[in-house]
Amino acid sequence: MKKTPKISIMMISHNSSVYIGKAIQSVLLQDFKDWELIIVDDGSDDDTLKVTEPLLEDERIFYFKNEKKCGIPYSRNVALEKSNGEYLAVLDSDDLWLTKDKLKLQVDFLDNNQDYGVVGTNLKYIDPAEKLIGQKKVRKTNFFIKLFMPFWSQINNSSSLSRISLVRKVGGYDNSFKQSQDYDLWLKIGSISKMKNIRGAHTAYRIHDKNVSILKRKGQIWHSIRALKNNNKFGNPVVLKMAYYLKYLYYKNL
Repeated sequence: MKKTPKISIMMISHNSSVYIGKAIQSVLLQDFKDWELIIVDDGSDDDTLKVTEPLLEDERIFYFKNEKKCGIPYSRNVALEKSNGEYLAVLDSDDLWLTKDKLKLQVDFLDNNQDYGVVGTNLKYIDPAEKLIGQKKVRKTNFFIKLFMPFWSQINNSSSLSRISLVRKVGGYDNSFKQSQDYDLWLKIGSISKMKNIRGAHTAYRIHDKNVSILKRKGQIWHSIRALKNNNKFGNPVVLKMAYYLKYLYYKNL
């Protein structure tokens, strides 16, 4: 009988042949080895499979492809359905894990803190050539994460490790969110559990021409407003209303 892995790693890709090999290598370099990697290719028409195929010799790596582009939330739910682990890690195909002990530190935390549903890390911003161009620091404790979460996400998606049981309990990813579906998920999980970020920047988010635009930014803000409205039991109601109002003003002025 096949052993159930401790961690299922979700990697969604669309025309990421330039970057996906590095993303997978950052998984293979982890000190913690008890994982499976679920790659869902969302209808790529580039060399993603060609780049990925040699790495599929590792029996922990699985590749699935949508016949056509179905979108990020749909693809995330496909990966979630195929996941067998106790914990769910996310690593987008153009991002990287920077430290070898990233998964081990997070697993140790969740194993020893059953009232926490998700744990993340700080991240660094890199350009296409992996040059450092900035960083994002997030709050560490549950209190401050939940205080600031309504204004901007305190869980960096590609840094996250969450309990699969909770992700499924809250319904996974909402397919109606074309953007900010991860923010909506963290609000849902944070409504029923504690949240944590460990110290250190263990994750790199790659900035490139396919993920940066004013139009995309407007969409992110609009969907984050929707997420707040849908999760009106998250945190202090006064803080939620304030965040909702400020985000709406920001959206109107973009």
